[in-house]
Amino acid sequence: MQRFCILALLIMLSPTTLIYEVKNPYSMVDEIHRVVEIPPLSDYWIRISADNLEIDEKGFSFARCLSLKKEKALAKAPAWIRAELANRLREVSDDYADLILSLDRRYVDEVAFSMVSSPTGKIPSVEVLRRNALSIYEIDEDLEFVDVVDLEMDSMEYKSTLRYRVMDDGREETVLTPFDIYYWYVVSPRIGYEDPEMVYGYFWREYVMY
Repeated sequence: MQRFCILALLIMLSPTTLIYEVKNPYSMVDEIHRVVEIPPLSDYWIRISADNLEIDEKGFSFARCLSLKKEKALAKAPAWIRAELANRLREVSDDYADLILSLDRRYVDEVAFSMVSSPTGKIPSVEVLRRNALSIYEIDEDLEFVDVVDLEMDSMEYKSTLRYRVMDDGREETVLTPFDIYYWYVVSPRIGYEDPEMVYGYFWREYVMY
C-alpha cells in the first residue's frame, strides 16, 4: 500500500515540478582534491565554514618516517606524484634523495616517475635514473621535429611532455603529446621485462640513439 501511494504522488506531480526536481539547485563554490595517507591511530578532516564558505583541512604530510634528505627531495618533486614517491623513498637509501636534490628541477619529474612506475623492489640504480632523465633532453637537442616541453615550472604541479611539428594538408602544425603517453612510453626506463641496467657503461637509450 505504501509503494502505491508513493507512485501515485509522483504521477500527480506537474511537469514543471519534475523538471525542477531534476535540476541541481546548488552551485559549486569550491572544490578540493586530495590523495591522503592516514597513518594508524591518526585522522584527517575537512571543514567548511558556514560564514564565508571557505574550506579548511587538517594538515598532512607524505614525509612520514623519511629522513631529512628524503623530505627535501619529496618537497622538490611535483605535487601530483608525491604520494607514490614517498612510498618509494621509504624503500631506498638516501642516495636516491641525493640524486633528486642534485638535479635541475626540470629533470626531477622524470626521475620521480621512473621510480614510482618501477615494480616493487625493482627500482633502477641511481646512475640509471640519472642517465635516463638526462639522455631524454640530450637526444631532444638532436631531433628537429620534436621538443621536450616543461610546463608550469613556477608551480608545484610542473610536468613535461613532447611537442611535435607535423605536416597536415601542407601546413605545419604543433601537437602536444598527452602526459600519460610521455611518461609511460618515453620516460619509463623499461622497454621490456628485463630490469633497466647499464651495459658496458651505456644505457639503452643512449646506445640506440648514438
